[in-house]
Amino acid sequence: MRIFITGGTGFIGQPLVKKLQERGHNLHLLSANLSEPEKWKKEIESFQPDVCIHLAWEGLPDYSVENSRKNINYSLDLLTFLADIGCKTILSVGSTWEYKGRFPEGAIEGIIITKPADVFSVAKWIINLWGTAVVEEKNRHIENCKEELKFIWARIFFVYGPGQRETSLIPYLLNCAKIEKSPEIKNPSAENDFIYIDDVTEAIAVLLEKSKKSGECDIGWGKLISNQEVINIVAQKLGRQDWYREVSSSEDRVSFSPVADNKKLKEMGWEPKVGLEEGIQKMIDFYLSKS
Repeated sequence: MRIFITGGTGFIGQPLVKKLQERGHNLHLLSANLSEPEKWKKEIESFQPDVCIHLAWEGLPDYSVENSRKNINYSLDLLTFLADIGCKTILSVGSTWEYKGRFPEGAIEGIIITKPADVFSVAKWIINLWGTAVVEEKNRHIENCKEELKFIWARIFFVYGPGQRETSLIPYLLNCAKIEKSPEIKNPSAENDFIYIDDVTEAIAVLLEKSKKSGECDIGWGKLISNQEVINIVAQKLGRQDWYREVSSSEDRVSFSPVADNKKLKEMGWEPKVGLEEGIQKMIDFYLSKS
């Protein structure tokens, strides 16, 4: 399987490249910027990838209108090009913030309301719609095609692990501990569906190898954990008491806590394996190895 990855040097990209190489896949590593199509289109067409994994998103953590619009344009151009050259499987990643809410538990099993909450989420939503439509249109016009093109949209929930952005919760806590600073936490009661990076890369590999058709899926643990619980685990492992200071804040990017629906991945044999305590310990070990 020949695989082209965008964002292969990023937080998710680097361990994913390693995971796919361990599984015997042939990856194409290209140093290029999506804003310069003349520098990558010819080379990718020559490589003729069976699969593209689209992870790249320039400018994070800039969620502005301007940056989101720029990334929309890059992504739509890329997805259209990949469909035109006959790339069999395109997997692009979405965000937990695409979910504005869900029906109450037990109301209608398996039914989800997807409603983007902000500009960044709308940008992801547009890319999902475009990729789905482009692939469907291409499949309608391919004659005598034994295998249709597939577009897979994988929403990755609150992924954490070594190499994560330093301003994220766990790296921030560990850096505070390193410099003997009391962390200032604005939202200890906020909850997220935390998923360790190794489980994410395994899920993406499984989707590539086992998905038979286009579709959407979530990649998360399937359980909400509060920031307070994360803080408690880090403090306990580092032997600290009364460690942090809560700071009042009016900032609240979203007012809900989505949970991943892992049903599709579980049907393919995937289950998350690295629990929060184990994942945090792995991050502590990683940070200690750097000091």
